[in-house]
Amino acid sequence: MARGMTQSFEVASEPPGAKVETSLGKGCEATPCKLEKVSREAKFTVTVSKPGYETATSDVTHKTSAEGAAAVAASFAIPGGILWSLIDANFGASQDLQPNPLSVTLKPAGAATAKAE
Repeated sequence: MARGMTQSFEVASEPPGAKVETSLGKGCEATPCKLEKVSREAKFTVTVSKPGYETATSDVTHKTSAEGAAAVAASFAIPGGILWSLIDANFGASQDLQPNPLSVTLKPAGAATAKAE
């Protein structure tokens, strides 16, 4: 496989030090954080929270990346490459999580709704 079936997923927040939880069951206690081995084909929700701030929720999905598509296409040039390109495409090696990194600005409690970018 050209790029593997998983990738790191990063979350940053303003202010830093917020808790991150995902619908995948992965998370971290404080931002900035990096979650390892997240499926490149995952679709999930991220919740970022910190005492004194509104909780922010964001959806993460995936799309074919230019690098991933190039890696799959390049595998055609090697012996047996057509098989490898089919495997890569089937297992998501051509995909990248979007957005990644996820950047979240938390609003003080009682302010307008929190904004996730």
